[in-house]
Amino acid sequence: RRVTWGSNGQFANAKMTKLAGNAVNYVFWRTLTFLFYASQNCAGPFLIVLFRKYHLTTGDIGFINAIAPLAGIVAAPAWAWLADQTKRHKLIFALLSIVSCIFFLCLYFANSLRKFVVFIFLASFFNAPLSAFLDGYILQALGEKKAEYGQIRLWGSFAWGITPVAIGKIIDNSSLDAMFVSTTVVTALSLVLFYFLPSTLQTKTLDDNLAARPARRAQFKQWAYFMFVVSILGIGWSIIGSFLFLFLLDDLGASNTLLGLSIAFSITTEIPCFFFSKQLLTRVGVRGMILLAHAIFTVRLVGYSFMKYAWMVLPIQMLHGVSFSLFWTAAVTHTNALSPPGMESTSLGLLNGVFGGVAPTIGAILGGYLYTFYGARIMFACAACAVACSGIFFLLTYSSPTTESGTVSETASLLANHKEIEVAKESSSNSKLA
Repeated sequence: RRVTWGSNGQFANAKMTKLAGNAVNYVFWRTLTFLFYASQNCAGPFLIVLFRKYHLTTGDIGFINAIAPLAGIVAAPAWAWLADQTKRHKLIFALLSIVSCIFFLCLYFANSLRKFVVFIFLASFFNAPLSAFLDGYILQALGEKKAEYGQIRLWGSFAWGITPVAIGKIIDNSSLDAMFVSTTVVTALSLVLFYFLPSTLQTKTLDDNLAARPARRAQFKQWAYFMFVVSILGIGWSIIGSFLFLFLLDDLGASNTLLGLSIAFSITTEIPCFFFSKQLLTRVGVRGMILLAHAIFTVRLVGYSFMKYAWMVLPIQMLHGVSFSLFWTAAVTHTNALSPPGMESTSLGLLNGVFGGVAPTIGAILGGYLYTFYGARIMFACAACAVACSGIFFLLTYSSPTTESGTVSETASLLANHKEIEVAKESSSNSKLA
């Protein structure tokens, strides 16, 4: 199999402009990543405040939090599949961004549970695959340097952390209207940069022969095992995302400023971990990074279950940065390695559909039940047990992606120089890149 990246690692698309057409234009991709994730998080942490304004119950909020990711279960892989089939990735990426923003703004006029459910479902349906598209573009731009993905993704973490702090401060001094205005402005800025993206993503060439089929079946089995692990971790993160702020507000009396600060604290470790993700991949590999993520995430959930004061959330949130950056870098790397030729966007869409769709739906419903009948502390403790069991399952089932000639080192294939790969291919005629 061969990946066509264009001359000297550039995009093969002839319409690529000079701004984003360098081999790896880090300024462009970091700016786009920052603006994209800032637009995604201008309002997210403060929707709970909006729901409370209209006196929605804990059960109502749990239902809403289940509806939003439910849209992504089908939407994320479906939109990504459509883009792969039509080769119109940029057009679909831009249109989905615009439409999802419009439906989000409709929440400004919502004043009942039914309206909240409808608008959030529609906004989530069109928003679900966006991060998968961005990841696909970044991986293509990096070409042979995919191990540097984390060094670009960290700018998303940076935006994710500072945006809520700024918006929370503005909301405290004005009103909730600030989250709608800021979302609109930042989305518009990111759309300007969309113009410089290539119209489509290049894909791997399929080598369809009988000898390749056992390897593809083995990769599908590994993919299924891995999606189960992703779903368990996603449920844990969903429980935190859906109910941590509610726990802080109702049980521990936290302020909006503290809610924003809690997110800022989470990126104090997330950014450096993303920055050094290449070195981490080299030293511990995909398997080691995901196992470490499980262990740290378990400790984080246990910490929430023992919190007595609102400020205690700040040091615990620092564990989020380590666990999420380790997991997501490894997950994107592993999914890309397992993806069938021509289905790279679809595979990343499925990853986002499971992590951002299936898992949050289950997490919101299950978390809402545990929160209502047993309280937040028991809910976090149960989530910690599930994550620990997921880590054991991953340890027992993981193996590197395979090729027709056997198992290859996933980490080594990502970090190797292109010329070294070509030499290896010439020296072993039966060996092909996974």
